[in-house]
Amino acid sequence: MITRRRFFRTALTLCALTFLHSPGIAVGQSTTEGADVSGPWGASSYDFSLHVAKSTFETINRLREMRGLPTLVADEAIGFVSGSHAGDQIMGDFVGHVTPNGLTLWHRFADAGFQVADAGELIWNATGLIEWNKEDIAQRVVEDWMQAKTGERGILLDPGFNIAAVGTALREKRIVVVAILARR
Repeated sequence: MITRRRFFRTALTLCALTFLHSPGIAVGQSTTEGADVSGPWGASSYDFSLHVAKSTFETINRLREMRGLPTLVADEAIGFVSGSHAGDQIMGDFVGHVTPNGLTLWHRFADAGFQVADAGELIWNATGLIEWNKEDIAQRVVEDWMQAKTGERGILLDPGFNIAAVGTALREKRIVVVAILARR
């Protein structure tokens, strides 16, 4: 079970990052293997998830650019951590920065063998039949983070953050989006 779950999270994260760098390649290489083909979008759930990750990353960068902040560079290691945490929340049926067994973002970075000087983690969760398109979800995610009262806005607009990734996970009628912004 753990091996299969890690494969799914890793495949999703790596494909999402490939898609961020070369949109044509990821669409051609994406597969439904390991994806939730019984999800609300059927066999296209996997591609949908990749597109949501890409659109959310691009929406964050547009927001930062409009405010005169440096744009973020996609980072594969952070992508692994964000994708893994999104998958853990779906598989473990929880939402939060701390897992049910007490692991934090810093534990997840250590487990991945990755070190940063500072980082912020953003989580968005929706349950039910989601009828928005990929770009609408990305816009809604970023708007919700900007309006949140718990520090998300500060993370999105931190001028010191220069690397980031967005991980997504789907199951049945639920989507989780995890963005991690960091500085080395």
